[in-house]
Amino acid sequence: MVQWTVPEYLDANPAAYPGDVVKMFKPDAPAESNDKLSDWYSKGYNAFYEEIQEYQDALANGETPDATLKLALMSYGTANLSDEKDAPSDEVVPPSGDDEDPIAQNSGSGLGQGIRTYTVIGGDVVSADIISITATMSSGYDEGNEQASCTVNLNNNYQKYGKKIASYQWAPRITRIWSQAAIDYNMDNGVQTSEYMIFQGFMSDAKYNNETATVTFGCISIEAAGSYKDTTWSPEDGYILKMQETVDQINDGGNNLGIEIKNLKLNNPNLVKQDYTPSDLSGNDALRNIAKDNKESFYYGHDFDDNVYVVLTDSDSFTETVFLDPYVIEPADTSTIFGHANVITTIAGTTSIEDTMRHIPSPVKDELFATKYNWESIYRYGKTEDSIIHDPNLKSVQADVEADIEDENFKQYIDRDIKLVVANRIPKILSMVIFRVPDLQTGELLWIYGGVKKKEVEYSTSGIITHLEVARIDNDYGNELTSTYEDLTLNTDEYTASDGQRWQSVFRNGKWIYGYSGSFLDPFNYSDNPPSEVSDHFKDQISNIEASNDAKSPNWRSGY
Repeated sequence: MVQWTVPEYLDANPAAYPGDVVKMFKPDAPAESNDKLSDWYSKGYNAFYEEIQEYQDALANGETPDATLKLALMSYGTANLSDEKDAPSDEVVPPSGDDEDPIAQNSGSGLGQGIRTYTVIGGDVVSADIISITATMSSGYDEGNEQASCTVNLNNNYQKYGKKIASYQWAPRITRIWSQAAIDYNMDNGVQTSEYMIFQGFMSDAKYNNETATVTFGCISIEAAGSYKDTTWSPEDGYILKMQETVDQINDGGNNLGIEIKNLKLNNPNLVKQDYTPSDLSGNDALRNIAKDNKESFYYGHDFDDNVYVVLTDSDSFTETVFLDPYVIEPADTSTIFGHANVITTIAGTTSIEDTMRHIPSPVKDELFATKYNWESIYRYGKTEDSIIHDPNLKSVQADVEADIEDENFKQYIDRDIKLVVANRIPKILSMVIFRVPDLQTGELLWIYGGVKKKEVEYSTSGIITHLEVARIDNDYGNELTSTYEDLTLNTDEYTASDGQRWQSVFRNGKWIYGYSGSFLDPFNYSDNPPSEVSDHFKDQISNIEASNDAKSPNWRSGY
């Protein structure tokens, strides 16, 4: 006797009567009936019959049956039959390079020459079998301190990966993923290759069937889910020390994690506070607790050398500057103050830091407060008050400090939820991204500066698509951070028109002007209205110059 699945039997016997197939795989099925009230219908055997027919119809038409239909038929289990069938080969079938191979399909597509991934799971290079990868990451506790996650869909020919999952060669919390993407871009000076990290982390879940294997991963925070010993710190210990000692506890928990602190904080002062984390908190919750109590933010990050970091950030932290034009598929803008407040009141604890005194209400305690007004926001949006912050861990002399920090945090919620879609670019979390959107009234393209708060990366046969959630950055501040005027091009080549007049275009005072001269020895005279022959000649060159300058310094126009 040989064990068969329904699709296997239909592939071998495409003309078999559906009712007979039902009986083979479901011997207890009632007799066929046209009575809609019969057990044949009420127990769903008619649906099984119809799915068999649909599968056979596809085979008869020379079509490949739908994968969903195939999975549905496999759900009816197996039957031990006397019919012999060929045993599947253990030989791994390499990608054929046909249209079903995502790597081959991406080659030469889109804006670059090639898009490919190098992905290793549990020491196995799986790049050639990838159907799709989806990775999601966020920047900190303002986004809920969500665990970064990644889902990989693999071609499971001959149960290549199903066997690894079933045998626990790939096991949750043990098996690691390292996934990198490379994209070739056609540039004026040849082909440029950029590499991006898609995801690093640990397996959390895996499923498989005859055709695909789906493996889900979490970032290294999955290793910090356990609880640790009670820890308390004095105010003088400082925020960074508290985070470092918590990370040390996580590292000591096992698996040689090697997590390091990377401090990207710039301007925000540290609050001087007493902190406490009890043992009923996980390592992740302990980090969140300390960060939230100190009005700070963090996220887990990786680099190409497989180093793992807890990245400390503030409102002025940026990892890189990325010019997104012309890779934006869906530009977007927003106007929102959801989550924003412009009046913040902070009430400190008593002047004593003794545990027995910190939570005791007193008239003196209620007098130790600070109120911060964001007048620019108040004039624009009206008064929006935050709930009063009672902080027993805060010394009275630092009430102003906490109010200032909270005000900076609330500023980030102005126009915070800009969503855009980008092709073949993967900005880092907390990147400053710069792109243009059309002004709905004038049609003029306007520059948008934003900080990446959350991203979702999709790698598939469509290429690489990145969905970004961006918070607006004030244009003046953005200009300040991106202003550099090195290695820019501010003039075109010279051109001799049909009448013998020599022309050149230069960028001055925020616009292109056209210089003309009858001789190489004569100085240029400038005009805003050149002949159409001249403006048409320089049109493409000026466009290319602007694109090159934008990539070097998006704010270059304001400098000239």
